Amino acid sequence: MISEVFVVIFMGPNCGLVAQKYDGTKHRRKPGRPPISRTIEDMIVRIASKNPAWGHFRIEGQMKHLGYNVSRTTIGCVLARRGFDPDPEIRKRTTWMNFIRSHWETLAAIVFFTVEIHTWRGLMRYMVLFAVELCSRKVEITGIIPQANGEWMKQMGRNFSDPISGFLRGKRYVIHDRDPLFTREFAQILKTACIQVVKTPKQSPNLNAYAERFVRSIREECLSKIILSSEKQLRHVLSQYLEYYHHERIQQGISKIIEPRHDGCKGGIASIERLGALLKSYCRQAA
Repeated sequence: MISEVFVVIFMGPNCGLVAQKYDGTKHRRKPGRPPISRTIEDMIVRIASKNPAWGHFRIEGQMKHLGYNVSRTTIGCVLARRGFDPDPEIRKRTTWMNFIRSHWETLAAIVFFTVEIHTWRGLMRYMVLFAVELCSRKVEITGIIPQANGEWMKQMGRNFSDPISGFLRGKRYVIHDRDPLFTREFAQILKTACIQVVKTPKQSPNLNAYAERFVRSIREECLSKIILSSEKQLRHVLSQYLEYYHHERIQQGISKIIEPRHDGCKGGIASIERLGALLKSYCRQAA
């Protein structure tokens, strides 16, 4: 009884001091492994997003090659935390964007657009057929006619698929809408040249976005600001716009000019004007 009272009296008032003296929690590490830095985590995510077929083993090896010693378990935890699919079948799947990129060099699109011309007989509509190469945004206007028909379209198919000068040489797929002018005979001519036709669904111009964007550009920047009076004038305006489009206009999608003519020049800045200064651009002159 006396010893118990002594212990209570001895420990009671001083227990806080004793606990404080031997408290080591401020020096204690957090449970588990220390977290990796944000830089390493972002690198893991970057590699995984660009290479969806890579597993944890391969990413681990790549990280070691870059000088980061990260375990496979950590890589798996990072990817799971950042929303990557842990399904092992993911290696057998691919996204639509990755599919498009893998076929980028072999894709083209064909589209019609119309232009109204003010003639002495009144308004006359002309149909313009053009093709665009998706990877480079390069455009070629292949036909201008008041009213297209099946025979004319068959000739356009031969021009497109010509093995020497055809715009679609080397292409495997061509995208177009469901305009009835794209006849079965037209598709068969392209198929003979090993070019497969891909029709977009109904009312889906966004699925042929690159061609439709060119139509919007040429209308907003050029055709909507000019009153045309003849087919000859229309051809001149279209040729001038294509010169501007290919050699002077910055393509926002690829952040560059398709075929620059003054690349590498370091002289003074010159202004280039076309169609009465309707189309303007600037370039460096040769020194």
